[in-house]
Amino acid sequence: MFRAGSWRLQVIHSWTNQSLKSCRHHQQYHRSLSTSLNVNMSKTDKLTEKERPPFNYNEAFRVTESPQPNFKPGTGGAGSEFLQDWRKKGDDVGYTTVDPEKTEPRNLYRLLIGGVIPRPIAFVSSIAENGTHNLAPFSYFNVIGHDPPLLIISCSKPGPDKDKDTAANIRANKTFTVNIISEPFVDNANWTSVNAPRDVDEWFGSGLTMEKSTLVAPPRVKESAFSMECELWKDIDLVKPNAQPTGVLIIGLIKLIHVRNDILIHPEDANVDSGARPFTVDPAKLRAVSRMGGITYGRIGEGFETPRPVWNEVKDVYSSKSTTEDKKGTETSGGGPVDDGLTGGKM
Repeated sequence: MFRAGSWRLQVIHSWTNQSLKSCRHHQQYHRSLSTSLNVNMSKTDKLTEKERPPFNYNEAFRVTESPQPNFKPGTGGAGSEFLQDWRKKGDDVGYTTVDPEKTEPRNLYRLLIGGVIPRPIAFVSSIAENGTHNLAPFSYFNVIGHDPPLLIISCSKPGPDKDKDTAANIRANKTFTVNIISEPFVDNANWTSVNAPRDVDEWFGSGLTMEKSTLVAPPRVKESAFSMECELWKDIDLVKPNAQPTGVLIIGLIKLIHVRNDILIHPEDANVDSGARPFTVDPAKLRAVSRMGGITYGRIGEGFETPRPVWNEVKDVYSSKSTTEDKKGTETSGGGPVDDGLTGGKM
């Protein structure tokens, strides 16, 4: 049985040679973002692809201990060599500060999708007003609530008065499905990101199977082990101050969820002691993929449990901290507390 927790990613598709060189050479990295990040990520270096090891179909999700299994609150992670090395690396190499207002949108895009990782992928099925089916992946996506159950997708706009097919279809017909992509069909799903004309049906090229939905018109992807039928809850144009719209925010109300039986922990199969709680999903069987930077996808390799702290069990940490500070304060000539570097902020 699996246990829920954090997890480790493994790369499926890697960067091109050109982008790797940009990362390897320190001086190149610190050049203007308009030059060091100017890499065409729509192309894959075939030679590099041949040099990569084959995909490991038998890789299994496993649970390990956390990076700091003996973590103690209030110590700053003093006992973790891993954390100390990480902090030292930051001090040694420093940071580059990027002002979005002074950065080209395409470079800001590359930076954000490379730094905000991993991102879940919404594989969205929609239907145009003329009946054409559309299928496309979006990594500006997440679930934003469970009561009511809501998800969010963001689509860029090809022009100030023009929506991408997916956004236009959802706005017109008010329904869509979101399907989670698993490893076995990630290449099929990636094909649907092609910049095809508006009247092209991406389903045909993908080779994936339409499965009739129960409540909404757009079909779900049969190969997906986790699909959601959605209604449009709200759509919002994303507009910079004193500028034209550059994107669309789609909030969807989840009407139905279809979960393949072998990945769902049913109530009768639940075992809280082993981490198998009812209505949870087994990540080892779902084999979901995520988006990273450039043209890179990630797979889940490992997970670890880090239980949430309970205030009544940890509040003494703060009591002891206050007592220590009061004691230090009485030892100073001014009678005030000594600044020990721990005050003035929140954990």
